[in-house]
Amino acid sequence: MRITVFLLTFLSFLSDLWAVDIPINITGTIVIPPCQINNSNPVDVDFGNIRISELDTKEHIKVVSFPIYCPYHQGEAYVKMTGQSMTGKDNVLATNIDGLGIELYQGEGTGNHLILGSGSSGYGYEVINALAEKNVERTTFTFTAKIYKAEGVTINSGEFSASALINIVYL
Repeated sequence: MRITVFLLTFLSFLSDLWAVDIPINITGTIVIPPCQINNSNPVDVDFGNIRISELDTKEHIKVVSFPIYCPYHQGEAYVKMTGQSMTGKDNVLATNIDGLGIELYQGEGTGNHLILGSGSSGYGYEVINALAEKNVERTTFTFTAKIYKAEGVTINSGEFSASALINIVYL
């Protein structure tokens, strides 16, 4: 009996000698999911045929609306439009024709610039009046596209195109 008690005591000390503390590191990332735009389909804006003689005399404007789905919709909405801008114009998307661009505005009308780029936050710029409703899961985003011709530039006939990426997120 004494031997059994001695062995149990001795073995319990040995188990402490073999024990090694191992750290456990737990990490993760909290993310805010972006809104799903236009049911994940491209947004197309077609200006059709524009007479070259009307580039300086007539406004060519398209108002575009599309659905957005935002599973996270608390806080302020931000829109990030990335694409090639025209020099000196923060809201003019360059086209494949030199001197011709597309002015972009939030909502209907030309009152609020839809500025290209990520902004200081990296998430774009605050949405001012482009959403039909804020802080809801499903709503509509509206922007205005307007043909822009740089002063003193001669534009020749031909097809023009421009492209950009859009991302909307709540912070």
